[in-house]
Amino acid sequence: MFELVKRLCDLPGPTGMEGPVQAVMRELWEPLATRVWTTPIGNVHAHIGGRGPKFLIASHADEICLLVRAVTDDGFLWLSTGQGELSNTMPNPLAIGQPVSVLGRHGPVPGILARASGHILNEEERQRDRLGWQDIFVELGLPSKAAVTKAGIMIGTPIIFDVSTRRLGDLVVGKAMDDRAALAIATEVARRIDRAALRYELHLVSTIQEEVGLVGAASAAAGFDAAVALDVGLLADIPTIPFERFPARLGGGPMLGYKDVRVHYDRRLTDGLFRTAERRGIPVQPLVFSRYSSDAAAFMQGGIPSALVAYGTRYTHSPFEMVHLRDLEQTVELLIAYLTEEAP
Repeated sequence: MFELVKRLCDLPGPTGMEGPVQAVMRELWEPLATRVWTTPIGNVHAHIGGRGPKFLIASHADEICLLVRAVTDDGFLWLSTGQGELSNTMPNPLAIGQPVSVLGRHGPVPGILARASGHILNEEERQRDRLGWQDIFVELGLPSKAAVTKAGIMIGTPIIFDVSTRRLGDLVVGKAMDDRAALAIATEVARRIDRAALRYELHLVSTIQEEVGLVGAASAAAGFDAAVALDVGLLADIPTIPFERFPARLGGGPMLGYKDVRVHYDRRLTDGLFRTAERRGIPVQPLVFSRYSSDAAAFMQGGIPSALVAYGTRYTHSPFEMVHLRDLEQTVELLIAYLTEEAP
């Protein structure tokens, strides 16, 4: 599982530029599916097989990004968020000092996400407790605006974290666990499931532009009888955060969402997943989320009964998102058990 997660997370795929990820998803799914196709907006669908109600497992291809807002005369990049209404409107302080890749028209350009250090801040600036977009910039090592332009960088160019995925024991850390680890889970479900035992007609979809407002999901589930969105789950199992805020733990098993900021998820489907987990002895963690949404919200709004199945993730929307390999494996196990054992 680690090798697949690493391969997917290391790909560049900011919101609106998911093409490299979608190309790999087609490559991975074509040997596992009866048919794979790409929609006009860029979602990748796969028909896996089985008979019965049409069931969709969805994961999103895009990763969080920044956008170039302006270029200074001496070659620095001012920034804007590349995310939607649910994202933190302030810059993420966890990202300061991290290497980034600016995805220019002629290829990626390396840089550093920077801010002024304490030695040159005045007292008022040092006491400010929140960063604003006027406080951070990207340093490219290019001497002028003309040099930046020559490198293919312009207003609107996306910027992603430039870090590789690595293991810390049974933990996996890197960028884009949101939501490439979910694509790995969906792929493993398709690879391991017994088609003859399926009680549903199973489809997979890799959606675009989830991070800016569930754009790909808005059209992805039409015609389906039920859907599951796979996504990161929020945790408060670290120092400094009250555990009761999100009472779940890394390595504690798959998470089942009952509500987020947009929607209540389908109770019948979610409770069915819970029953399957109990029957198979798979630990699950039910949760109610805030400041969070998923593709399943768009499916529900489109009239498709939908559930959220999540894997706990520390440090979300950072260059060091962290997941537990056991959670990923147990999520695969849960989905396979539900699709082959739970009556429609």
